[in-house]
Amino acid sequence: MLRQAFPSLDVSQAVDGCLSPEANHAVSQGLYGASTQDAEIKHATEDSEQRENETAATATSTSLANEFLAAANMRVSYQTTDPNILAALGNLHQLVTFKNPKSIPHEAPVQNQPKMPLGGHASLPMPPATVIAECVNLPDGPGPLSVFSFAMNGLMSSKSFAKKCMQFLDDRQNISLADMIVINCGLYYILTEKSHLSPIRSIQEELKRHLVQCQRNLDILFGNLPLFLPANIDMVRALTFSVVYATESSRMSLAWQLTAAGAQLAQTLGYHRLSASMSQNAPVTSEENLIFWNLFIFDKSLALHLGRNPTIHSFDITIPHHIQSPDFSDAMVKIINMWIKYALVLDRVYHDFTQAQFRPVADIRQSAIELANQIKDILNTCLLVNREMLANATTSDLNLIVSVNSKINEVTLAAGLTLVYRAMPVDNESTGRFYPAAITTARETLQIHLQCLDMIKEYDHIMVIYVHWAVMSMPFAPFFVLVCHVIESLQDDDVKLLTMFVSTLDLASRFSEAIQKLHSLCRLMLNIAKLYLKTKLQQEKDDSLSYIGDEFEVYLSQLGFMPSDLSCDTVTTQDSGDQFVSTTTSQLGDWYLGSQYMMGLLEDRLPNFDPMDGI
Repeated sequence: MLRQAFPSLDVSQAVDGCLSPEANHAVSQGLYGASTQDAEIKHATEDSEQRENETAATATSTSLANEFLAAANMRVSYQTTDPNILAALGNLHQLVTFKNPKSIPHEAPVQNQPKMPLGGHASLPMPPATVIAECVNLPDGPGPLSVFSFAMNGLMSSKSFAKKCMQFLDDRQNISLADMIVINCGLYYILTEKSHLSPIRSIQEELKRHLVQCQRNLDILFGNLPLFLPANIDMVRALTFSVVYATESSRMSLAWQLTAAGAQLAQTLGYHRLSASMSQNAPVTSEENLIFWNLFIFDKSLALHLGRNPTIHSFDITIPHHIQSPDFSDAMVKIINMWIKYALVLDRVYHDFTQAQFRPVADIRQSAIELANQIKDILNTCLLVNREMLANATTSDLNLIVSVNSKINEVTLAAGLTLVYRAMPVDNESTGRFYPAAITTARETLQIHLQCLDMIKEYDHIMVIYVHWAVMSMPFAPFFVLVCHVIESLQDDDVKLLTMFVSTLDLASRFSEAIQKLHSLCRLMLNIAKLYLKTKLQQEKDDSLSYIGDEFEVYLSQLGFMPSDLSCDTVTTQDSGDQFVSTTTSQLGDWYLGSQYMMGLLEDRLPNFDPMDGI
């Protein structure tokens, strides 16, 4: 098993020379705890016992694998004094060690959450009534293209939100749990925008204290949601708003739980099905359908981000896959319909490519071509709608918001296109592991990203929204593809572009802990790629350095940044002659899980990495 996991290492020498006697015995027997696990699972009579046995066996194998990697790292430390190499291998070892398989967490959705007051949700401390009134007392409520309207995504008008806030001020004790969530979400976004736009520092600090209070309230409300939620539109709407907030906070596990709860309630209420009196071509104008499609979009995006099966199944939906509403402008309707189409594409991406090892090469290639063409069509629609909205923007502020929204759409769609091209099987004659269009699209995506950051670098509150939604809402394929390409091709053509991308994250890292973590991880992987490139180029001149490159490859393959077994060939079945991609699909799975794992680290407490800034 060690030979399969670490093909580039001499297992016998490393084990005999560096591992403990217990590990040496386990490896020499080829066990890794597997036989013990099988026996325990076979005789388990309770599900809880089976989970405990599986966890113990996994911990045993992981411990031995980590000890083996530590031994390899120790061997390098005896043969090199380069501090950058030692730091890089130490960082990689921490990443692989930190990548221990974890069971699904059973703790509360919000860790270290404060308790609900004795008086219930109605007694939560809120911003002063004067502050709330100022937030909603504009002529038409918050601006039509403000941060508030972007966050609410057409689910609630500013006037409706203002009405709820005034009801809260008039009759606080009778406020519902759902309305309390909506009010705190809306106030959080309005206060965020007002605090960034205010020129007076004292007012900024006061507004920030109030928005922190809203955040604290939301954590309390999320952590105390009852098991059985009332099945009504108010609760489904509140859960949908909560997903927006959790996603922007990069708390994807929480967003997933909220999405699943909202999706279940929406399907219980039948929002996904036509009533008997409606025809398939009837226009969908109801608020229920709009809320359902928002949940559908979140469900598909989070399924890819977390690697979990979607809650909503496309084949269960009988309502038309679009909306028509006189309450929205034509441009807004087109944007919502565009995202519905994109969510349907993401649904196919998840189902077609996460199980690619069971499908013929031709089927995978055909799926990738179809999905890529669909995303290109959506991207063209996006560009047309954005031009239409820019033409109707009457002020510079509106122009900026529309432009940023346009770039968010472009970057998100281009990143999705990169992910699809990454799944495209390469030809047998190809020397690389990536379909060429994946590299090209990844570069274009990062260039669009740089254009957007240059546009909004003076607008902190908009930059936060952009980075959280465009870069962090899904595993950011363009960055990982180009890092893998640099490592595989041993060419530095993309190093400058990657460095500029990491610099933009550094610029935005002051806004949230999640962005700080993303910047730390991306900087780490970029520095490791640079050092690996330098080491391999030196190895061509001095063959004695080959052991260092081997050690890098062990760790990088474990993280999905390199093929784990370059010697495997494509398997051909004897019966039908259909080719199934064993190597390509396993590499796709390794790469996808690797990038998914790296993004998942944003919710964990990161190890203390050596930044290797001297590289």
